[in-house]
Amino acid sequence: MMPEDGREKLSFDQSTLAKLKPILEVVRQINKGPDLKKIILQILELAIESCGAQRGAIITFRQGKYKVELARHKSGVKLNREERGISKTVLMTVERTKQRVICSEAIAEPRFKLVDSVQRLRLRSILCLPILLHDKPIGALYLDDPAREKAFGLREVE
Repeated sequence: MMPEDGREKLSFDQSTLAKLKPILEVVRQINKGPDLKKIILQILELAIESCGAQRGAIITFRQGKYKVELARHKSGVKLNREERGISKTVLMTVERTKQRVICSEAIAEPRFKLVDSVQRLRLRSILCLPILLHDKPIGALYLDDPAREKAFGLREVE
C-alpha cells in the first residue's frame, strides 16, 4: 500500500548508507551551482574511493591528443606528470574501441606485454572507462593500482 504522499518508504542498512553518502554529496554539489570542475573532482574522488584505486585521472580526447584534466592519488594529493602512471596505449584503445579496458596484471597481459609505457611504469591493475557524448569518445576515467593485481572487476565497472 502506497502512502498518501505517493512516496514509497525505503530503508537501508548502515553499510548501504555509507556507500550512498558520497554520491549524495555529489548530488548536493550539483544542486548548489555550476562549479563543474569541483563536481568532476568529486566524481573522480568518489570513483577512486569506491573502486579502491591508488590513482585516478580524468582525461579528454582532442584531435588525437590526450589532456589530463585532473589527476589525484587516493589521499587527495594532486599528481604531477611523473606520478600519474597513465598509458597512452590504454587511452588509444579506449578511444578507438569506445570500450572499457580492465587489466588485472597489465605488465603480463598479451595485448600490453610489449608496450613500453606499461612495462616502464610497471602497471598492474588498470580500469579505464570511456566518456561518451552522442556515442563519440570525448575522454576517459582512468583508475589504477600499481601495487595490486586483480584490483578491479565487474563490481567496480558498475
